[in-house]
This record gives sequence, C-alpha cells and structure tokens, in this order.
Amino acid sequence: MNWQRVPRQAVVIVCLLLAASGAALAYELNLINELGDQANDVREPRTTLVLSGDTLYGMTTRGGANEGGTLFSVKTDGSDFGVLYDFENGSYPFGNIVVSGTKIYGTTHYNGANGYGMVYSIDTDGSDFDSVYDFASGADNGRGPSGVSFDGTYLYGATYGGGDADVGTIYKVKTDGTEFSLLHEFGGWIGYDGSNPYSAPMISGSTLYGAVPWNGPTRGDGMIYSIGTDGSGYAALHEFDEATDGKRPYMPPVSDGTYLYGMTTGSTSGGLEKGNIYKMRTDGTEFEILHEFAGLSDGRYAECELALEGDVLFGMTRYGGQDDNGVLFRIDTDGTGFWVIHHFAGGTSDGNEPWGTALTPGGSLPLYGVTFYGGTSDNGVVFALVPEPSSCALMIIGAGAVVALRRRRRTT
Repeated sequence: MNWQRVPRQAVVIVCLLLAASGAALAYELNLINELGDQANDVREPRTTLVLSGDTLYGMTTRGGANEGGTLFSVKTDGSDFGVLYDFENGSYPFGNIVVSGTKIYGTTHYNGANGYGMVYSIDTDGSDFDSVYDFASGADNGRGPSGVSFDGTYLYGATYGGGDADVGTIYKVKTDGTEFSLLHEFGGWIGYDGSNPYSAPMISGSTLYGAVPWNGPTRGDGMIYSIGTDGSGYAALHEFDEATDGKRPYMPPVSDGTYLYGMTTGSTSGGLEKGNIYKMRTDGTEFEILHEFAGLSDGRYAECELALEGDVLFGMTRYGGQDDNGVLFRIDTDGTGFWVIHHFAGGTSDGNEPWGTALTPGGSLPLYGVTFYGGTSDNGVVFALVPEPSSCALMIIGAGAVVALRRRRRTT
C-alpha cells in the first residue's frame, strides 16, 4: 500500500478510535534531560514547565552554583540545556513561572531583600535578572510566594503567610514592581476562609480561581475560592469534607469557562494518601467527583495540577501506580475514559514523583513534564511522553484498513 495516499481523515478517525479504547495505544517516556548530570548539579524540580517556541523553561529547588536552586532552559529535543540563573542559597524557587515575550516571571519562596521571598523577572537568555517585588511579611504584606499568573498587565499570586492572621494572602503587582496590593487576606482556622495557599491562582477572564489546602468556613479540609482581579467578589466556592468529597486541594483548578476541574490529595474512601478528581460550575454549584484514585492501580496523592485540552483532562499523581512512583493519566471532562498513560518506574531510565502539570502544547502529543527524582543521578528528569513506534504503525495500518473498506463499499 502507498501510505502517502492514505487520507488524513482516515488517520484521524483511527487515532480517535484507538485513543478512546485506551489500552490499544502504547506510549514510551523519553528523558529529555537527566538533572544532576550538569556541571552545577541541577536537581529537584518543583515547577510546571513552560514552552516557548521549541524551548522548555523550568526551575529546580536545589543545586546550582550557590546550592539555592536554578532557572533552566532546554530544547524539546534535549539539546542546549543551560542554567539561566543560579539563585542564592536558601532561595527555594518554587511554583509556576510565566513567559511573556522575552521575559520570564517567577517567585522564590525565601530570600529577597527582606528574606520573605520575591517576585523576579529575567530575560529568556538569562540576562537582566531583577527583583520585581520583595515581600516584607506582616499584617499588610505577605511571605512565601509560590508562583505567578499573568494577564498581560499584572502578575497575580498567593503567599503562604502574611496578612492580619499570618496565614496567607492573594496579591497583584505590575511587572515593574509598582501598584502592589493585597486582594485578600486569609483568616485561617475553622470558621474563617482557609489558610496557607500553596499555589498561585489561575486567571479566567477577570476572575481568579485558587485553592487552599487547610481550613474553611466550617471545616478544616480546604476549599476552592474565587475573587475578581480587582479584589472584589471574594467567595468560598466549595468547602471540602473528607467524609463526602475529599480534602487538601493544593493546586488551583482549571476552567473551560463553564466548569472548574481539579484534584485533592485526600478522598472519601482512602484518606489523605489517595485523592480524587472533581468538577463544579464556576459559581461552585453542581459539584461532583469524576474519579477517586485507588492507589497502586491508578495513582494516589494527587498534588499536581490538571491540564485541559478540549474535553480531555491530563494529570499526574505524585505517588501510586505499579511502583508507587506516580502516574500520568487522562480522563474526559464528563468522567468517562479514565486510563493511566504511564506508570513512573523510577531508576536510571524513568522518573519518580512527577510534579506540576503535564504540558500538552496544542492539545497533542508529546506531553512534557518533570519529576522530582529519577534518572541516572536520581535528581529528577525532564521528560516527553510519545506514542511507541508500534502504536504509530498500528495507526497507519488501521487508516489503511479504513481506506480499503471505503473503496470496497464503493465497488459493491
């Protein structure tokens, strides 16, 4: 058969059929880079990768020239790995970063001018590093930021501590460091509105959506909140209850404009160490659990953030799976079609403890991500998940069968 004459539509049809069956497709994990093998001993990433062009950007919490963590870049084919910046000892760069044009924005959990963390900017070539804002803690400020979101004018984030109750804040600041303001100060403890946010909220239109893993208006199991980008309309959208719908949401939900999707680390049937995938409307109504993790079969401790592509969610769990080193999975937004794409095995040829988001540029393979451990030096890896060659061949053969069937129908 002349494969070049197989219609693209036929390939798409077969790919969709195979993907829908889950087990019909096989994947392999390619290590783009094994951290810790570099001259400066770069290791232990706790970041969501960002793709700009053909370059991935991320951070490590440790390693580098000062043992304070690094900002790094690497091409998607694994070439041109480089450390863009070595943070000072004790900085603990942590959370998601954003790339806007030739600028990268991120946070360090500690250090900065006052020792309480900072928002930083740096050019994508590693030049012109600058502190955008240095946190000062106290009743009118924050401490311990964990990543940023960006709407083109303001950077938004959350701090682990600071504010009147010293249990965290939501803030915004311009990229030049001006117009810093606290949008909300968490009250902490049961009876208030949550405490100690672990991640930056995500932006959808003029609304921020975020998670706090601790406390809430009536219970101590965490909650999902929303607030306007101008600080108005703060609301506790959903308060979790371990007995009915899970606990400890660490990462913000993602949104399709109508619904929010996210994960918890604790579930009703398995306690703190398993977790679930949930769905609700952006006003907090119609809450439902899409999937409860079972542990070694399909993952546990869902501390990572979901990625939404069309009507499919991709995600990772920190632990669980066949070797209890975490899994990468997919599930439809209606709760059907869950299957584990990859069980992380650890060791020298795989990752261990995935972190952040499974990056799916353009809604297609490969999936890019990082793990905290694994690789030759067991200091973490940058990976790409791609279909195995045998699966690609199966797609082509199936597409050819579709073409042959169509021709046969035309002649009968």
